[in-house]
Formats: sequence, C-alpha cells, structure tokens
Amino acid sequence: MHQLNGPLREKPPILEWDAVLEKKVLLHRKELLLEQDFQISPEASEGIQDFEGELVFQACNNSICVPLSRQPFSAALEIRS
Repeated sequence: MHQLNGPLREKPPILEWDAVLEKKVLLHRKELLLEQDFQISPEASEGIQDFEGELVFQACNNSICVPLSRQPFSAALEIRS
C-alpha cells in the first residue's frame, strides 16, 4: 500500500475581509492547486498502476455555502525501479 508523505500543500490563499463572517478569511478565487507527495510501497509491481482518492471540499460565496462535496479522482502512474 502507498502512504502519504508529508502535508497536503496548496497554492497560497488570499487573506480577505468577509462582511458576513465579520472577519478576515483565507480564500481561493477561480482555481485551487493542491499537491501531495506519497511513497510507493517497495512491494509495488512495475508498470502502470491506478491511484485513486477523494477530495472533500466546500465552496462558499458572500451569502451561502454549499454542502460538503466529494469528488473522486484517479490517475494512472508508471512505477519504475
């Protein structure tokens, strides 16, 4: 099994005043870039391996937040020694 290696990294957010919450909040506009390193198991077979995960997130505007969303994702990774 593969393991996460280190923290999830994100593109630096913007610090902006939110009138509804009456405080400064960190936010992203239009796009969000996330990066995560992981360690391949020494027992992993060489060749193309499917890597699957799920991103759980919530989006808000100035008046409402949508419920938590779950977005599955997958990537085909080539394992080489």
